[in-house]
Amino acid sequence: MAKGATMGILSFFSDVGRRAVRTRKWVNGIGGQVLCFLGVVAKNEVHRWNHTFQPYHHADLCRAFRDYLPARGFHVEPYGIDGLVFPGMVSKLDALINTGPFSEFSAVGRFSLATGPEQHEEMASRAAFFVSGGDFPYVFVIDSEQGFFPSLTLMGATPKKQGAVEAAAGLMKEIEAWIIDESCLRGQLLRPLFRPGEAAKVDILPMANSDSFELQPELVSELEETFLDFLSRREELEEAGIECQRGLLLCGPPGTGKTSTCRYLKQRLPDHTMILVASEALLTLKECFDLARRFSPSILVIEDVDGIAQMRDSNQANWVLGELMNQMDGLQARDQVAVLLTSNSWEFLEKALAERPGRVDHILVYDAPDAVHRRVLLGRFLGSLLPELPVEALVPLTDGLTPAQLKEVVKRAAVASMRRYPPHTWSRSLHAEDLRHSVDSVRTSPLARTRRTIGLRAIGTRTQAAGGKA
Repeated sequence: MAKGATMGILSFFSDVGRRAVRTRKWVNGIGGQVLCFLGVVAKNEVHRWNHTFQPYHHADLCRAFRDYLPARGFHVEPYGIDGLVFPGMVSKLDALINTGPFSEFSAVGRFSLATGPEQHEEMASRAAFFVSGGDFPYVFVIDSEQGFFPSLTLMGATPKKQGAVEAAAGLMKEIEAWIIDESCLRGQLLRPLFRPGEAAKVDILPMANSDSFELQPELVSELEETFLDFLSRREELEEAGIECQRGLLLCGPPGTGKTSTCRYLKQRLPDHTMILVASEALLTLKECFDLARRFSPSILVIEDVDGIAQMRDSNQANWVLGELMNQMDGLQARDQVAVLLTSNSWEFLEKALAERPGRVDHILVYDAPDAVHRRVLLGRFLGSLLPELPVEALVPLTDGLTPAQLKEVVKRAAVASMRRYPPHTWSRSLHAEDLRHSVDSVRTSPLARTRRTIGLRAIGTRTQAAGGKA
């Protein structure tokens, strides 16, 4: 055979071999596929790093590969790694590269994650994403069990390729920024579930519709003047040199409308993220304030702060109060975080607030609704029910009851009246005797008897400036 023909055959088979190496289906094992996709031969030619996100960003992280990168012109191929075991490997990406022959990707494992108050989507739990279409190829790995920290590993092309590492780092920063700016948590009503030493979680709570609010007109007016106008027109005010950092304290017995006020504010400020911090999360205040900064503009609601005084350990109580004051002092106007405190009593916070008046700009004191407001509330709670006693007769009977107690009166009277009829024959009538008995039982219930009177004498819902006299 002529020398030229021999060289031609060798060149042909050499070209076929190179094409086979570049074709993933001819490569033995996952590790070879990863290296082939990145266009490298040796493992030490791969530049890689890890970035850890909080668990509440897992859905956002998956959405970045599903929505953001394709919109940027990248092609994304997901592969499952659920069936792979990586003993002794800290990084799942390193483990993928070192996976031997005959290993195969599995189907992408998925689980349901909340992406809205009543919306769930199937998201990848553990997956590798092969990303192409840019100047360089990339491999990302998401590895997370539900409730643990999800980790995102970006592997760029060989460092020997000029600009690859810089391009990979730039893309990583873009993804991080997108995850925060376009998070499914932004603008929502959130309940953080932070416990010391545990992974952070965040629940998305349903929004209340406008029909569920029945705030007194004078309260709405006061909220407009002292809180809402500052936040809704923040940009204009700041351009005029007026700081819009706001602190609001709501004081009053349970059931007087503090929670309804918070939800009303969220409805009026739909672009603001509202974060409700319950008393059990008081030991993680720093994390809660950080969450508020991350999803600003935001309103951070610290519920029942007087519960700090009920802590068995006085040292712990002092620490929590000090941490709360320090975090409030540390807020800057640029953070765009408003703080709203709720409390059954004002005395516990009086000294701390008096020492630094700027911590809270205004105080709203809640008490039982007056006759006019009770008439409105009773009419709304009764709805389509048919009371034997007219609303005008119920108003004086319910003097001193809170909105929550008025609703309970209607519920108990409805159940008592329903018992008088066979199943499915009740005409929605409320007997006068049942209404009177319900008022008495609610008024003398253990909750009503143990309800503490707030420190500031209040008639209806009144307001005062922080640090001033009622």
